[in-house]
Amino acid sequence: NQSTLRNVLEAEGTSWIAAADYYRFPHVQYFHSVASLVQQLQSLSPATVATSMRRASQKIQSQTLAAYRQVLQHVLGFGHIYDSSDSSDSSSRQLSKLRGNWNQMQLGGTCKNGFITQADFLAEPKSSPQVGLHQCLRLCDETAGCEVAVFNGLTCMVYDQFCNTTDLRREGDRRGYVVWKRT
Repeated sequence: NQSTLRNVLEAEGTSWIAAADYYRFPHVQYFHSVASLVQQLQSLSPATVATSMRRASQKIQSQTLAAYRQVLQHVLGFGHIYDSSDSSDSSSRQLSKLRGNWNQMQLGGTCKNGFITQADFLAEPKSSPQVGLHQCLRLCDETAGCEVAVFNGLTCMVYDQFCNTTDLRREGDRRGYVVWKRT
């Protein structure tokens, strides 16, 4: 029974914390008592810890994106798109052909209804910036019921016919998503 803080503490409900991501990240500072906390704070260099945490976080993010990229390439069959030996002319022709089925909407944002799925498409540094867009539109083409794709340069979200492209979510970073609607 974890309905109250007292019940949780009495039942040693903190045992789950060791499995939490933020508890396992490098450079997290631990303390076991108030005295331990005060002692650590006296010698702590917050700027050094913050810099170390930021670097570790960037490394973890990079490794995670690489792992997801490999999974996407394998599962969705996009491996050839990342091949930097592909000619840019060929990629441009493929994108032109793909775009023939799509209209870009004037306003950016994400749909309020009709979400189907999403995926991240991070192109290799040497590839065309259009590679991710190509993959996003292709994902929508290959997803049953997909009518709208939105892409911000990394994340692609695809939606069905219930997406109203004249009434989009535009708060925060959402306005940075470019909206494509099937013709």
